[in-house]
Amino acid sequence: MRRYTGAIEQLEKTDNIDAAVIAEYAAIVQPTLPPKKIKNLLAIKDLLAPHQQVMEMRTKELNRIKVMGKSFERSCKRLIKVFDIEVARLEK
Repeated sequence: MRRYTGAIEQLEKTDNIDAAVIAEYAAIVQPTLPPKKIKNLLAIKDLLAPHQQVMEMRTKELNRIKVMGKSFERSCKRLIKVFDIEVARLEK
């Protein structure tokens, strides 16, 4: 990418410019990944999906405590503990 940005004389660097340059590069060059790397990326994606789902559920419970108040606090905290344990297991 560094060589490509130099070749098109794109010296400015912001997130928006970087995203546009990467998209342009991908459209022109159409790079491909070797099958082994694709397999590795799919395995990583499969590992990250459950982690993201558990984190979303944990966040919902934290928000529920704020909205529902004391009446649901104990229940929410129990679920948050379970989600914390699961997150630790998934990160291991």
